Amino acid sequence: MEYLPYVVLGVLGGVLADRVDRRRVLVIGDLMSGAVTVLLAVIVTTGVRQLWAIYAVAFLLACVDPLYQPAFRSMVPRWSRWSGCRRRTRGSTSASTR
Repeated sequence: MEYLPYVVLGVLGGVLADRVDRRRVLVIGDLMSGAVTVLLAVIVTTGVRQLWAIYAVAFLLACVDPLYQPAFRSMVPRWSRWSGCRRRTRGSTSASTR
C-alpha cells in the first residue's frame, strides 16, 4: 500500500518532468503538499474520529511525491557546480587519450 502512488503515478511524474517546465512542477508540487498538509492538520485538530479521513489525506499527500520527485531529481545536476566540471573533465580526458 505504501508504494501504490509510485506504481500508479510514477510514469506520469516522469512525463511531467520531461514535458513541462520543471520549476513549475516543483512549485505546484510544493503548493499541493502544503495544502494537503494543512488539510491534514485541520482534520487532526478538529477532532475528526474517522480514521478513513486521515488515511485519505495521507494518501493524497503520498500521491504528490511521485509527481514531484522526477522533476526534483532532474534539477539537482543543474544546481551542482561540479556538473559542468565533470563534462569538461571527461572531454579533456577523452581528447588526451586519443
